[in-house]
Amino acid sequence: MAMDLRQLRHFVAVAQHGSFSRAADSLRLTQAALSKSIRTLELSLGVRLLDRGPTGVSVTNYGEHLLGYGKTLLALSDEAVEELEWLKGGRRGTLNIGSLAGALRRVVPSAVLRFSASRPDVRIVVHDGLGDTLITSLLSGALDLAITAQAFEGSSTDFEVRVLTEETITFVCGRHHPLAAQDVVRLEDLVAHRWVIPARSEPDRLKLDALFARSGLSRPEPAFETTSIVFLGAILNQTTHLSYLPMSGTQGLPTPELVPLRIAEPTWSRKTSVVFRRKGVVRPIVLAFVEELARAAASEAA
Repeated sequence: MAMDLRQLRHFVAVAQHGSFSRAADSLRLTQAALSKSIRTLELSLGVRLLDRGPTGVSVTNYGEHLLGYGKTLLALSDEAVEELEWLKGGRRGTLNIGSLAGALRRVVPSAVLRFSASRPDVRIVVHDGLGDTLITSLLSGALDLAITAQAFEGSSTDFEVRVLTEETITFVCGRHHPLAAQDVVRLEDLVAHRWVIPARSEPDRLKLDALFARSGLSRPEPAFETTSIVFLGAILNQTTHLSYLPMSGTQGLPTPELVPLRIAEPTWSRKTSVVFRRKGVVRPIVLAFVEELARAAASEAA
């Protein structure tokens, strides 16, 4: 069984483009040469990686497994070349970061600025998204690391999870809300109001429902479902709806008129973690950025 990086790059290109012709154009090869390379790879591995049909190309089950490894190996190969180029005065690689919105306000910008100051030749690409989306992109190799509050259920031997922050969740409302000036707010005071919250699959939404259920209260009724803090703030400032944010999220809000409520009962805490691939060789710039994240999170908590 043999496989070289050239063949692997050809396979990944076809899988990503879903077409031999488009992949051949991107690689500047003829379709015949590309097809031969893929056939040679399949023969050497003893499995079919791609299904060729009249409407395009699809990846087989074997191909799906190889695709994740392939993207990682190619990224490592590219970075090895880029590291050598850097030693000769060239650039030093690309870092693809995915993060939930909350961490993009403070921890991630702080880490990015410190990291860029010491490694100015690294190209940094920052993506935002929800927990499920970020983890899917991480597993596919599209991201080098993901900062998320979503519980990670991948293999512990393939990935490492490091907790960055753990924050208490607080409920918030608009400045003119009747509860904004109330000294103590109890859960039963909130039942009459509707909420601007994420969909029920999000972990914090499930914890919100559980908090009310434990007190024998009906679950909060959503007026709108969203993960956008900008949209949330705009709606809360024009209605008597409610929402929740981590304590740090109430500082430096895009809509500073939001008010944290003085809740009598304890709510819950949210852990934000960074997840990155550990299997095989870990890219040096990934580890370096994880360390900057840890420092930024510790500084934020101080």
